[in-house]
Amino acid sequence: MKSKEIILAASVIGAIPLMVFPLPAALLDCLLAINLLFAFFILLKTLRTKNPLNFSFFPTILLVLSVYNLIILLSSARLILTKGAAFDGRLILFAASFMSDSNGIVTMVVGFVTYLIFLVLLAITVFKGTSRISEAAARFILNCLPSKQMTIDAEYTSGAITEEESLSRKCDLQRETDLYGALDGAAKFISGNFKAGICITGVSIIGGILIGTKLHGEEIVTSAGIYVPLSIAAGFLVLLPVLFESISILNIVSRLKSARSEPDINTRKNPKQVTPTQPVSPTDLLSLELGFDLIPLVDRDKGAEFLDRFQVMRRQIALDLGIIVPRIRIIDSMLLEPSEYCLKIRGVDVCRGNICMRRDEAERAGYTVVDPPSIIANHLSEVIKQYAPEFLGRQEVQQIIDVMHKDCPVLVDKVRECFTTGQIQKVLQKLLKEQISIRNMGKIMETMIEHGSTTQDILFITEKVKQALNNNTDEKD
Repeated sequence: MKSKEIILAASVIGAIPLMVFPLPAALLDCLLAINLLFAFFILLKTLRTKNPLNFSFFPTILLVLSVYNLIILLSSARLILTKGAAFDGRLILFAASFMSDSNGIVTMVVGFVTYLIFLVLLAITVFKGTSRISEAAARFILNCLPSKQMTIDAEYTSGAITEEESLSRKCDLQRETDLYGALDGAAKFISGNFKAGICITGVSIIGGILIGTKLHGEEIVTSAGIYVPLSIAAGFLVLLPVLFESISILNIVSRLKSARSEPDINTRKNPKQVTPTQPVSPTDLLSLELGFDLIPLVDRDKGAEFLDRFQVMRRQIALDLGIIVPRIRIIDSMLLEPSEYCLKIRGVDVCRGNICMRRDEAERAGYTVVDPPSIIANHLSEVIKQYAPEFLGRQEVQQIIDVMHKDCPVLVDKVRECFTTGQIQKVLQKLLKEQISIRNMGKIMETMIEHGSTTQDILFITEKVKQALNNNTDEKD
């Protein structure tokens, strides 16, 4: 058993005697002080916590504190009703002194009204707001959980993240979901604690007045002057920690939202990667956004048909044009229609499409039905071929030159004497723009060397390369 579980079990067991046996005033003072200081410490801790997920036992602490709040209030009410004017709890007497002075009934009424205003403010603003915010946050995270898990699977399948990063992000997502649910339950428990505290305070006031007037024969004003300040003071000292706990919940929920919107560079190897809930960065060369209805197409548990089609498409484009299509980042987007998809290159929209998911109706109407993964893959294939020059930057050209240098060092050295990397890049991009394959780099370089000694005109060189590639194709035919 973990140390946290042992402490929790000991706390719950230790609360039972406090409910059964009357507490001496000195012990009650100690418990009130510890309760108040510990709640204030929890508030400071939540303000200083950078990653709320590391504070996952926070809801459990709140539940234990709430139980002790009620026990302390119950014990103080019992001690007040038992001793009456002879009550000697110092903290409660100190708080009650603000409601009993030379003005008598006036000060008591003012203190009672102030306490009611304090309760109204807590009920309307703090506790109701805490309950609504925590509930809304828990529902939101639960609704988004499947799509986030699918997005992580899609990024792992596409190679954007490693298996270790995928498992880590899934673990963090599960911890975040559990924490949201626990905070929602703790917020409701604290709200019930607040209502129970009001009831106990009210019963303590009414019971004290009845004891004073019926059993001790006191005047009702005298009896109220004894029991009302003491009961309200006890209620205030117990509800103040509850206020701190509610503010702590609000702070943790807001910190969780901030942590979710900011990538954690300590848990990822590539700081340029973005989380599923973030917009695509311009540094992402190729990205695909999917509407909610299309997310199953990239769900590994449901076959992830599109991912397989995309890999086949990458290989086919490499055979057709001689370029390597970069890995695609797949992201779910709430900004799209449920059956809509959008392809982006460097964060800029280049194409959109909408998939009709009512296949049965289309078949009955006599239409030829094509499965959605094939539709998206074919559409993306045509668009990627159209924008093929975008994928051939200086870095990619240099990699091609380096690979060629291993097999044909003389040829590469000669072409470098005539052309810069930028000029070679322009020639290759112009070929790709006309959908001409650049797989035959040996022939391309030979042609560039042949005419590079007489001219540096890129258009002329490109035209000669095209002719050489066409002649080479005709000879093979």
